[in-house]
Amino acid sequence: MPCSGFCFLSNSMGKKAALRPSLSVTPESGPVGTEITVTGDGFARNGALTIKLGTVMIAISDGDISAHADGSFLTKFIINKRPYGKYNVTVQQTSGESVTENNAIEITPQITKIEINGDSDPTKKAYVGNTIKVYGNGWRRVAILQQHVVCYWSSRE
Repeated sequence: MPCSGFCFLSNSMGKKAALRPSLSVTPESGPVGTEITVTGDGFARNGALTIKLGTVMIAISDGDISAHADGSFLTKFIINKRPYGKYNVTVQQTSGESVTENNAIEITPQITKIEINGDSDPTKKAYVGNTIKVYGNGWRRVAILQQHVVCYWSSRE
């Protein structure tokens, strides 16, 4: 049912009920670089859309940049670099109307590369005195990261 702004439905008694726009966000978790799909219904027809992840406006990577004539849309974005945790997703139209899905996405930390003495060969072994560097994304500041990293050592060769 096309509408502009909030839609209203009337029942057989003539009473009206407002339809709030709705959102669906999938998947619900993933590391930086994950493609997220956002679908919505009940938005102002042909209204331009902006999306925020948390409080930051993000670029739409694929899909609709405006709601269709029936008030629906399907759009996608890529999780950009930010710390792990749960984030709200907000869709706003140029009219100023917005809908927020609280804690819609949980960004998970990810290790992307491990170097031993500058070599990222995954078959290389580390020995006492080697420098080991761990790279990744989705982590918080170093002070917090140090509290969450656990290294396991084996006495076997």
